[in-house]
Amino acid sequence: MLKLAIATYTTNGPYAEFIRSHCQLPADIHLLHHGYLPAFVTDKSSAKQRNLLPGFNGESGKTVFHQIWNAPKIGRLRRAIGKYLSEKQIEVLLAEFSPVGMELAPVCNGLGIPMIVQFYGFDAFREEILHDYGSRLPELLAQSALVLSASNSMTEKLLSLGARAEKIVYNPVGYDDGVFFPGDFSNKRPVFVHVSGFTTPEGVDFAFKSFDMMNQIRPGAIMKLIGDGPMRKICMKDVSNLGLSDVISFPGEMSELEIADEMRNAIAFLYPGITTPNKDVDGIPRRVLQAMACGLPVIATRYAGIEDVVVDGKNGFLKAEQDVKGLGEKMAEILANPDLAAEMGKAAAETVQNKFTLRAHAGRLWSSISKLNPNLVAV
Repeated sequence: MLKLAIATYTTNGPYAEFIRSHCQLPADIHLLHHGYLPAFVTDKSSAKQRNLLPGFNGESGKTVFHQIWNAPKIGRLRRAIGKYLSEKQIEVLLAEFSPVGMELAPVCNGLGIPMIVQFYGFDAFREEILHDYGSRLPELLAQSALVLSASNSMTEKLLSLGARAEKIVYNPVGYDDGVFFPGDFSNKRPVFVHVSGFTTPEGVDFAFKSFDMMNQIRPGAIMKLIGDGPMRKICMKDVSNLGLSDVISFPGEMSELEIADEMRNAIAFLYPGITTPNKDVDGIPRRVLQAMACGLPVIATRYAGIEDVVVDGKNGFLKAEQDVKGLGEKMAEILANPDLAAEMGKAAAETVQNKFTLRAHAGRLWSSISKLNPNLVAV
């Protein structure tokens, strides 16, 4: 059985389900986690966790001062990681996120362990990542055995940073098809849904402003802004100031099962994504994939990798970022044409049902690993 190390700075948050799917691959998996230079290891077989360097959390630091200050500990931790990988006879290392790959590249190079790097979004676009790591990112792209890209726009970005085309594998994220699946297309309520972590007002702000525009053209619908976060109360106040509290609700945090139920009963999913000032960009937003899997047309902006799955006029509508008027008009069009909503919703489900599931995502990863070890059995 292949001895595979998976290294990630976190096992929580929106990326957790993808990392969990990787940990289910048919390999002897060793999970390195907590920090861009991970300080903890967990063996899949025993589920025991231990700190490779007690007293150091694994973050190497983003500033030159921090890195110089922690240099002795960073060096000891790298040596401890190298010793662990060598003792466990690791054959391939999967780095989740480019900063993890950049921190572990010297270790893998020293041991001759091929590294695969899965990019997700911020780690290819965010300005602070590109600034803090400087020339190390092009070096990582050159040294990695394979680079996994989460969207077509990300592939273009990686090529511009120096990645070789033959090393790039298109591997977008996926959705859990055991939770997100279509319902009754003939029983849709006039409800628009948006799901947010409410970490910044942008995006959600454009969601309720687009709904306000639609409401002026064609009233009669409601919107549910699902999720929780630090900006939720501010958004609730803004909605109240617009006089929309009766038609826009904030249900709060929901489980994935509850979100799926809300999606199946809605008429469309709204995703007015915007590129933040620091260029924090996703691959293909997982909530878009989940909504499409539930049979919802997606009304969205041309943000990140959304154009990989949403085809304007076929399974949804696309507008420019911050185009509140355009989004509102398309929402009104969907509301006025339930047959069109059902037709587009069916097309949306068909678009994602095979290529964009979690199983397909993990399968592409295993195929990539198999390129480095041809004796592995496909999953």
